[in-house]
Amino acid sequence: WREEGRTEGIELGRTEGIELGRTEGIKLGRTEGIKLGRTEGIELGRSEGIERGRSEGIELGRTEGIELGRTEGIELGQRALLGRLAARRFGAAAGERLAAALAAIRDPARLEAVGDLILDCATEAELLGELNGKLV
Repeated sequence: WREEGRTEGIELGRTEGIELGRTEGIKLGRTEGIKLGRTEGIELGRSEGIERGRSEGIELGRTEGIELGRTEGIELGQRALLGRLAARRFGAAAGERLAAALAAIRDPARLEAVGDLILDCATEAELLGELNGKLV
């Protein structure tokens, strides 16, 4: 009987041990899996966020750069045209002096006003006087 009881006890203990081990293993595996999944998810989210931020930053920078370049190009074109107009109306020296004065003007409306002055003034002196008095 003892031997039979012992064998039966071992078998019953093995079965209960396997079931208990399986339950604890599942619980431990689930806990470790959640922790590992959370870590991997955070890293993946961080990588995707960095990439998305980089892409949006590049696009925004490109857009702002194009707009700034366009604005600066328009200003340069306006200054060049105004210098040529002054040179044709009052002589090359007047164009050069006007170009120096225009370098300080950034406002497109003020540059347009210089065009009006070139047409309205009778002399270079009048043009530069009006320019110094009103626009600079």
